[in-house]
Amino acid sequence: TKRPEYNMSRIYISKANPIRFVWENRTKPTAYNNYTHDNSFFQELIYDWEEPVYYEQKWQTTDFIRLQFLSDFTGIELRLTNADTGEYIATTMSQKQQDANNPGFRIYECDISLTSVPPGNYYLKAILGTTGDTLKSEPLCIQDKHEGTVFIEYYHRRRKADLIFEKGFRPAIRIEARFGKTEYSSKDSIYEDQPLNMTLIDSKQFSVYTVVFGNEWGIPAYMVEKLNLIHGFDNVRYNGKQFCKAEAGQEFEETAIEGYPMSGYRYKLRESLNRASNVIDTTENTERKIIIMATAQTDIFGDMEFASNDQILIKNYD
Repeated sequence: TKRPEYNMSRIYISKANPIRFVWENRTKPTAYNNYTHDNSFFQELIYDWEEPVYYEQKWQTTDFIRLQFLSDFTGIELRLTNADTGEYIATTMSQKQQDANNPGFRIYECDISLTSVPPGNYYLKAILGTTGDTLKSEPLCIQDKHEGTVFIEYYHRRRKADLIFEKGFRPAIRIEARFGKTEYSSKDSIYEDQPLNMTLIDSKQFSVYTVVFGNEWGIPAYMVEKLNLIHGFDNVRYNGKQFCKAEAGQEFEETAIEGYPMSGYRYKLRESLNRASNVIDTTENTERKIIIMATAQTDIFGDMEFASNDQILIKNYD
């Protein structure tokens, strides 16, 4: 029997990408009254008895939108479209190497600078090859400045959540958030002798920061899903400062109002670099971890940044 030819028509969009897309050409059997959660826009998931709300993901003209797809389509075009005028800025996603885990699929990436984008209401549309299939993003609001937001940059040391970081992909997301009260604690080693005299052997202090997502209006569930994935990566920076989840397996603590489709969430963080000093350097970024990347050259070490030239000589071999 002849083997059927492979139909090239698939795309993988990691939920850890900073923007959520929905397939515009979606279909469903007539027996199904609704589309599935992943194939529905946030507005379509609001029930009739819930308060009608409209959510736009926040971006500033100081930001960049970096996306990565895995696809076997031939060419992907992105259009940043003004929702009011219909005018758009088109860019072709860069085709990278093939995915080693999925033969025939290539990595597509884009890096859209918002510096020259006029403030307004937008959405992204992805045109998939010549098939006529399109993806549309959730609404975007681009302004010169969004008060009450934080800029979160993230990546992992290797492939994770269907994103490939080894070649330098470094995404970021902006979200409504603020830092609440800080907890101060320590991990101690204390010796207690027979008459119950206490002696401190060792004490390491640390701080726990509570970040509140959503501010006064809340955020939709799909944004929390992204945050949950992002905090599973080993490099997460809030406004340039590196943080890590405070405890293994911790959950987002929800603050919900009955009949209101968005919620606020609390999440606890600790600084990735637990320092007793505030390090100020006028020329170098002091928020980077230093590790030995390989033992092939044992006379140098450098930071974790991709394609970094910050190699420091340990010993000069004559």
